[in-house]
Amino acid sequence: MIVSIVGSVDLSYIVHIGYHKFSQPAGSEPERFPKRGSMARLPAVDPETVKDDRVLAGFDDMAARMGEVTDNLRILAHKPIYVELIRSVSDAIDSPTEIDPALKQLVELKTARLKGCEYSVDLLEGCLLKRGVSEAKLHELDFYEESTLYDDKERLALKFAEQMILDAVDDTLFNEVRRSF
Repeated sequence: MIVSIVGSVDLSYIVHIGYHKFSQPAGSEPERFPKRGSMARLPAVDPETVKDDRVLAGFDDMAARMGEVTDNLRILAHKPIYVELIRSVSDAIDSPTEIDPALKQLVELKTARLKGCEYSVDLLEGCLLKRGVSEAKLHELDFYEESTLYDDKERLALKFAEQMILDAVDDTLFNEVRRSF
């Protein structure tokens, strides 16, 4: 019982973090094609110039997790405490649980796709490919319910994520997630 509660809370947390991570301001649509000439208002910190141990550790962690240090983290590095906070959240999401790390990232990817965050979609697809998830499986993510590439547990996790983002999770689905995770 405890494991199923922890698993469903863990999955909810991942979707919740993904939802807020990829949310747009109320009433706005995701900007699919940024205006020409638009750029960050703050310059990204050059990793070669970093002296703060917290930022160096955060950059090392992100490079290990994602294969690169993303511009958003390089911008946040102006305030080392922000890098520490992002690192803590990433550690919590990536911490060992009964949920496979690749499934956690598939849920994040599904959330990013639903919210229209192309930057995160590209980044997460690269991470999943490095974890050994096939390109075919990524291509079929939007059709996971019919795909033979997804098992029942993956379908359930993705349906849970989808319902949290698009609608609401009914008692039947919630109880099924609790039993399975």
